[in-house]
Amino acid sequence: MNKLMFRFLYRISHSFPSYIAHGIFISYIALQWFIGQRFFTVSGNTDLHRFFAAFPFAFILYVPLLVSSARIKKQWSFPYSTFEISVSAILSVFCVCLAATFLTMTVPFAICIFGNVEWSQFFCGYLGIILFSFCAVSFSFLVFTLIENTAAAFVTSAICLLACNSIHNIPLYADTGILVSFLIKSISFAWNFDAFAKGILSLKQLIYFLLASVFFIFLTVVKVEGLKGNCNESFRKITRLFLVTFVLLCSACSFINIKIDLTHSRKFSITEYSKKIISNISEPVSITYYLSSSLKNLYPQVKDVSDYLETFSSASDEISFRIVNPSNQDLQKKLEDYGINGQPIRTNSVSSSTVTNVYSAVVIDYLGMTETIPFVLSAATLEFDLAQKINSLIEEKKPLVQIVCANSLSVENDYSYLFPYLKSLGYIPFVSELPSKASVQNKSFSEFTEVPLIVLGCENFTREDTKILEEFLLDGGRAFVATQPYSVNLKDDWSVSQSNNQLYFARMLFTFGIYFKSTMTADISNFRITMVSDSNTNGNAADKKTEYLNYSLWPVLRPQTFAPDGMTTFWPCAFDVDNEVAEMENFYAVPMLATSTAAWQMDKTDGKFITSPFACPAAPEGMEQKGQFNIGAVVAKRDNADDIRLIVFGDQYAFSTPMIAYSSSEAMDFRSLEYLGNSLLLLDGKKELLELKNKATFNHSLYKISETEFPDAVRKTFLVCLLLPMVLIISTGFYFSWRRRILLNEKVDCK
Repeated sequence: MNKLMFRFLYRISHSFPSYIAHGIFISYIALQWFIGQRFFTVSGNTDLHRFFAAFPFAFILYVPLLVSSARIKKQWSFPYSTFEISVSAILSVFCVCLAATFLTMTVPFAICIFGNVEWSQFFCGYLGIILFSFCAVSFSFLVFTLIENTAAAFVTSAICLLACNSIHNIPLYADTGILVSFLIKSISFAWNFDAFAKGILSLKQLIYFLLASVFFIFLTVVKVEGLKGNCNESFRKITRLFLVTFVLLCSACSFINIKIDLTHSRKFSITEYSKKIISNISEPVSITYYLSSSLKNLYPQVKDVSDYLETFSSASDEISFRIVNPSNQDLQKKLEDYGINGQPIRTNSVSSSTVTNVYSAVVIDYLGMTETIPFVLSAATLEFDLAQKINSLIEEKKPLVQIVCANSLSVENDYSYLFPYLKSLGYIPFVSELPSKASVQNKSFSEFTEVPLIVLGCENFTREDTKILEEFLLDGGRAFVATQPYSVNLKDDWSVSQSNNQLYFARMLFTFGIYFKSTMTADISNFRITMVSDSNTNGNAADKKTEYLNYSLWPVLRPQTFAPDGMTTFWPCAFDVDNEVAEMENFYAVPMLATSTAAWQMDKTDGKFITSPFACPAAPEGMEQKGQFNIGAVVAKRDNADDIRLIVFGDQYAFSTPMIAYSSSEAMDFRSLEYLGNSLLLLDGKKELLELKNKATFNHSLYKISETEFPDAVRKTFLVCLLLPMVLIISTGFYFSWRRRILLNEKVDCK
């Protein structure tokens, strides 16, 4: 059998088309990832799901071409059994396929230059490729056995593989019924491979590929034996026994549902919390995903959204799911009635740049009630959104949250992202007033003792307001306080001012063990701001100049428990935690958010804080206090850790519209709002929802490479992932050609 394998391998190694196939296959995998999946753009990430999803379609032409290259005339007349010949040919092609697949590993290793790779997903994905490729080779070999004409066999095999890799999409766009949908997915190679591509080790799919491969080999043997006229009674009995056994194994396999989600955050699995909510569904729930076809090309990650929605809906017979392309005006008008508007996406071509409105929205219907997810591009927090929205439909109520804006800004104009974000969390937000400004129409926050409170700034708090807030907290109220004991003029020169009201408010927090420092917090880990000038020192017009400055007073926090992606802060004030004082009121404070260890405290100079980006020191210059500092803390009752009364965050500007806009690039930076959401859920006692919200916390961003290093890293990536495999393939081709020439010369010499 080894001699047979070498014979087939020799045939493939001396086939020029096979080398072309290797080059195209490897190039397609690399280019599909880096270009097709827009890896080098703002939407790029290191999640390997879409990388592995390209393999089934790459195999459509690659595998039939390899099988045709291995074909030998009169191979069935070799002095071996039909089974040995079939297995040898299949294993030979499979080994060559594995060698080419091995060269594609340069892509995941190159990705490591830009960010983190989930190695469990890497292992699972390549295991799936091994199983898929063996099955595809077995199937293609069967087709080439059934059809003698090589060209016809190639075309037929490619068409069949294309159908097997695409047919599973039919139930998403047409109502096929449960039975037909099951049968369609059963014959789809790509659908069964997708679990491995996501990082899920599925025993059912593993057995599926093994059984399918054995079945194709068996059909090949039956076909050849029939052509040879060897179908005697004994052979027919063995055939019937095999078919009965195969059917029984397939039936048994359908009941196996052992899956291990190997992804870092188990992001493709449904949590017990969601299952508990789903179990409470008593009437049909309809989930409709409105997805613009153009968005699939711009943001390939939306495929994960549809995949997870399908997984979620399969958890209950009461949940139905469908995908709709809102391409006509009637559907778009319907979405507008739901409060869903198209999002403008800019697309660039060689000659023009256009803005297109696209949709990626989820609408959930239950008993005539509707909940929506207006825009979703990834599955990162999708389970959280689905769980809390379905739960609100079942319970027919939503929680409230009140907001007091006690600085010179306004919620409507300067915190414009706050209301939409809180609504997306499932809350109904409303603005309440300070007691000193309350009226019949605008009630004081103290009247809503059961509703959690968000406080933004403290300069407008009178002493009486501060006392009422303290009583509110001591009597069982809950508040998230975002403030510094000073104010920054956002709309002018960033100058800092401080009032007695702010100092008194800061002293009130002593009750809860929070001691604000009298300094500003700076950090080596900070935001790089862009300063543009189009005039000279005299104020006259000049050529535009751009300068990039590392602004130490805008510390960038590293990922931590309640800010899993980190966040940018703006002129924050650090504080100390003293539980000896907090214990006097039976409270206990715990730090929850901190700077890097390279932070320091900046004192006033001549009675003022220096905030100018050009004058602000980029590093500590003298005897400043250095180290890691708290800028966030949670305060709970000492005898009941779940009774959280207060969360303090030393930054009132992180949620403001101008600061979010300034710190954002092509994509909006809402990490500060995510921290607020995490804090609110913690304050509201919704720990299960909080865990669900932060379920997918693996950092898939391209954070390892700076903007200046990026172009050089891209060039090196293409060299490693494209040029290196091509050099190896060409070198291998020349080597076998050289070896063949030597052997031919030796034969000539012998004659």
